[in-house]
Amino acid sequence: MTATAATAPNLPISIAKVAIVGAGTMGLGIAQVCVQHGLPTILFDINADMLPKARQAIADGLGKLVEKQKITAADREDALARLTLTDQLDNVQADLIVEAVVERLDVKQQLFQNLAKCNPTTTIFASNTSSLPITRLAAGIPHPERVVGLHFFNPAPIMKLVEIISGVATSPAVADAMYALAEQLGKRPVRAADAPGFIVNRVARHYYVEGLKLAEEQVAPLEVIDE
Repeated sequence: MTATAATAPNLPISIAKVAIVGAGTMGLGIAQVCVQHGLPTILFDINADMLPKARQAIADGLGKLVEKQKITAADREDALARLTLTDQLDNVQADLIVEAVVERLDVKQQLFQNLAKCNPTTTIFASNTSSLPITRLAAGIPHPERVVGLHFFNPAPIMKLVEIISGVATSPAVADAMYALAEQLGKRPVRAADAPGFIVNRVARHYYVEGLKLAEEQVAPLEVIDE
C-alpha cells in the first residue's frame, strides 16, 4: 500500500552516507565517484572474492586522476579511506542505497525487501536499472515513496549524465534529493518519468535500428557504422 503524506517517513534532505550493492563494473564505478566526492561509501557484494578486486580497480581509477593532475595523491588516499567493503548484507546501512546488481526485477525487489529489514524507513532505495520499471520495483517494499531510479552510464567515473526516474509512488522530495546528489557528484542529472527505456535507451534504440538498416542496405560496412 502506498504511503500517504500523513504516514510517509521524514526523508533525509541530504545524503551523508551511501551504500552500493554490487561490485561489478557499474557498482565499483559509482562507488569511486561517491568516495571521490567526499561521501563515506559501503560497497557490498555477495561474492567476497570480488571485493579486493573492486578496491584495486577504484584505487587504479583514482590513480589515473592523480596522473592527470585532476586530484592529488592525498586526495586519492582520503577517498580510499572513505570506502568500506563488506559481503554481509546486514552491514549495508546508509542514507542512500544504490543497487547495481543483475538486471532482473525479481532479484532487485528481493534485495530491497531484505535491505528494508535492516535499515530505517528514512533510507532511500535507488536502482541503477537502465530500463526496468521503478513503479513495479517499488511494489512490496515498505514506504515505496522512497524508491527511485538513479541511472548512471558506463563508465560511471567519466560519463556525466545521470537519469533520475520517478515511479508512481516516488516522493518529489526523494527525486529532488537525488538530483542534488548527482550535482554534488559532478554529474548532469535529468529527470525522467517511469516509461520504457526512460530517455537515453529509448532514443538509442532508434539509432541501433537505423544502424542495422544501413548495414542491411549496404550503405556502409558494419565497421564504418560502428565508428
